[in-house]
Amino acid sequence: MEQIIKPPWDSPGILILDAPALLSNIDRVDIADSLIDLRSPIMTAIAPRFFAEFLRRGISGFITGSQFPRWTESISGFPGYLAPPYDSSVLREAIRNSLIPAIGHIGEAILASNEAQALKRHQKILLRVRGGNLDLDSGPTGFLPLVERIHSLPMLEVVGIYLDEPFKTRLQCDQLSRAVSRHLPEVRSMLILGAETGPLPLRFKHQKTISDHILGLVQHEPPMISTVSIKLWGYPLSETEKGFLVTADAGWRDGLFLKARPTVRVSGETGKIIDISERRIVMEIPKRPAFPSPYIVTLLGNDFDYIIGLQEWGEKNLSQMVEALKERLPSYMRIENSIEMESF
Repeated sequence: MEQIIKPPWDSPGILILDAPALLSNIDRVDIADSLIDLRSPIMTAIAPRFFAEFLRRGISGFITGSQFPRWTESISGFPGYLAPPYDSSVLREAIRNSLIPAIGHIGEAILASNEAQALKRHQKILLRVRGGNLDLDSGPTGFLPLVERIHSLPMLEVVGIYLDEPFKTRLQCDQLSRAVSRHLPEVRSMLILGAETGPLPLRFKHQKTISDHILGLVQHEPPMISTVSIKLWGYPLSETEKGFLVTADAGWRDGLFLKARPTVRVSGETGKIIDISERRIVMEIPKRPAFPSPYIVTLLGNDFDYIIGLQEWGEKNLSQMVEALKERLPSYMRIENSIEMESF
């Protein structure tokens, strides 16, 4: 991989996504009838490149947040769900882009109805459930007042429920089922999103989501291959009795975990992190690399025949760190059988 890196040397480093490894991870999980979760900035960035593969493997739609993708022309006709929270301007734009929003209070329902009438087309929606006990919130943000009122608003079609948090008991599930049966009797089967654990109402179809775990940046079963490499440009700092110090211009302000001390590679030499400051990292290696500086410092991914994997970082969620680093570091995608890399 080192031979095809042609970096912008005025940046602190780069991120590299291994596309063949990502496709291999996708093959490890059952994604048929699942939603791709685009609330992750990295998943949103790479999704256009992989949507054809997602569709071929049976993905049925996507879920997104308030920063939803603006490349909707490439996913026309592909169901998209808008997860809360969001403000009214985002709700209007989402409806204009044919997304299916999760409606959390009566004011949002009225706005959605008005927007649908202005567009002269029916609008599918989810009803948002904030907590398991539906009786606790009886105001305009409560599920029970919302489900009682929703059928009176024109041009809205309820297709499912969005859970902020999983149900804890079967009684909570039954309460939801009774409310839906009483006020929306014409709905025979509904989707339920947002609950990856806990009991679910029997009449609802649970919609699975495929999140950024397919990037191999979090612990998962089955195990995923790490698809992202973090490369920084290292510069000689000083000689020591133990070896050679190298520095790079990225630190905890850029997203690096402050207390992390994984093994690192510096142009073929194995070393360790000894200090992370606001905008700088210092590493110690046994000897000066046999390559001229700037050196290629690998914090995650492949360095020649050596691999720095997820286990080096312990139990941490590397998705958070990589997403933060992507704000500052240029990112590239390695395509199979290609000597060049595409930006993403």
